[in-house]
Amino acid sequence: GKHWPAYTFAPENTLSVFTYSKSCSAPAFRLGYIYGPQKAIEAIAKLSQYVNLCPSNISQIGAEAFYKVKKQYLQKTVLPTYRKRMEVMGKMLKKHLPDAGFVKPHGAFYYFVDFSLYLRDLKLNEEKFSEKLLKEKHVVVIPGRYFGQSGRRHCRLTFVSEKESRIKEGIQRIAEFVKRK
Repeated sequence: GKHWPAYTFAPENTLSVFTYSKSCSAPAFRLGYIYGPQKAIEAIAKLSQYVNLCPSNISQIGAEAFYKVKKQYLQKTVLPTYRKRMEVMGKMLKKHLPDAGFVKPHGAFYYFVDFSLYLRDLKLNEEKFSEKLLKEKHVVVIPGRYFGQSGRRHCRLTFVSEKESRIKEGIQRIAEFVKRK
């Protein structure tokens, strides 16, 4: 379905947080901004003045340069690359792990995959699955429970930092791992 931002339904109860580490693909920036109801922003501003006393000048200059010069690069090169990797991972998941459940990401750089059926057959939880997968197949996935109880039996698979060929190989290795008996 179509993505509907939360503020569409409850603007008075919604805070939107933006980080340059994501926007600029620069994790070390530690710089961002927040959008929301005036009272909430004022309260956050009071608190943040004690936490964010000295944001890095380099980060600030970098963010400014990004928005002046590099935004087109992001839109014309980075986003299409990520989109293609996302599509490749989705196709590989459907083809090689048909019993895994997932939803196409809308803004995220990973799939949150439900491995319930495979985990049941392997008699593993997602944490043990992740450990064995790394040890035996050299593939890293993040156990879903690290993101809360609703992530049980899920794993997070990122597509942003790997080339398409490695994404394909990684999914094939996962498929080999879950189908062994």
